[in-house]
Amino acid sequence: VVLPGSELRSLQNVVERMGSFATYMVVDITNAPSGHVLRLQVEKENLMNMTTTFSKLASAVQEDPSVSKTAEAKVEVKKLGRVLRSLLSTDLKVSQLICCIVPGHTVVLKCYFDNQDDKNTIVYYLPVHFLEP
Repeated sequence: VVLPGSELRSLQNVVERMGSFATYMVVDITNAPSGHVLRLQVEKENLMNMTTTFSKLASAVQEDPSVSKTAEAKVEVKKLGRVLRSLLSTDLKVSQLICCIVPGHTVVLKCYFDNQDDKNTIVYYLPVHFLEP
């Protein structure tokens, strides 16, 4: 899914607040005919469950719009927060962030910077932890 650069600070705020409840976060991406969704979820010792949803996002790939696909991965909140903080601390303006999940392997974050005439990118790879059945 493609997250607009204008929502990057909101994403960082949500991740940091969720980090005070849990060490790990489930990142879930759904590409559905009704729209593309990025969902972040934390759970603390089966006592509480917190979910935030970013909806109406664009798709990063051309796919059959009638097919719904979902992928999820469990990442360390601290590492995701560190990536988002580093992106927001640059002097370059972030135009968009593409989030892609390779189930069981990695979460890929590709960030596009608007730098006048040039399009610069940086790619982050976050290791995933196995989800419990």
